[in-house]
Formats: sequence, structure tokens, C-alpha cells
Amino acid sequence: MDDIFILYNQNKTNEQQIFNNINKINKHLQTKINSEVDDNIQFLDLTIHKKKHHITINIYRKPTETDTTINYHSNHPLNKKWRHTDIT
Repeated sequence: MDDIFILYNQNKTNEQQIFNNINKINKHLQTKINSEVDDNIQFLDLTIHKKKHHITINIYRKPTETDTTINYHSNHPLNKKWRHTDIT
């Protein structure tokens, strides 16, 4: 297992209790908590925003994202180039 996203009721538990319970499962299991900031959390390539009664999900873009693509006729390896046929 790689990535886990957990929603929990803050009235019943907290992230430290969850973290401690996960670490009890296996001493070799390495876990890391990414806490929300301003009701947002980045998970994989998503930004998840917590609202009062629901959540919204958007594609996460790193601050360094430029939306630049490599020209198909450039001298870069083919596997690094974006092609229209790559999108399904």
C-alpha cells in the first residue's frame, strides 16, 4: 500500500491517535501525516478543500508548475513528449 487518505470525526479521535494506531500495526511500517492547512490538503495530484457539509476536489498544481510542454519536434526523448494521442 502506498497512499492512504483518511477522513475522521474530530469529535471522536484525532490525527495523533490514528497515527499511533497505524504505527502499532507493524514496527516496520513508516507513516507520515500531512495535515490540512486552511481547510486544504494536498493528496497525490489533488487539492481537497473541506467545507462545512462537503468537500471539493481540484487538481493540485505545484507552485513551480508552468504548464509548458515540450515541442514534439525537439531533441528530447520521445517518452518525455506530450502527444495528443496520449490523452484518452
